Amino acid sequence: LVLTSSGHYLEAESDFSSAIALRPSVTDTYFNRANVRAAMKRYGDAIRDYSTVLQLSARDPDALYARGIAHHLNGDSPAACKDLRRASSFGSAQADMAMIKVCPK
Repeated sequence: LVLTSSGHYLEAESDFSSAIALRPSVTDTYFNRANVRAAMKRYGDAIRDYSTVLQLSARDPDALYARGIAHHLNGDSPAACKDLRRASSFGSAQADMAMIKVCPK
């Protein structure tokens, strides 16, 4: 996580990918790699990683929120709103706030 906070995204992505290869069932590693990919504006790759988190832990509000934001930044408002609504239903206050800006009433 130090690499991501210092802007060394490619190194961080590589480290997270190596960790995933060693322990592919750890959701935090996919989530962190997705965040790195989103920071690099590689939203499609980020969405795939967030989706993997959700395959392993379907009720993860943080992954739903983050994937919703990635969908929005990738130009897919319907998918964004679907994820944000689901995240909100699991108690994500961030999703509630994002829906005000992203989702039509």
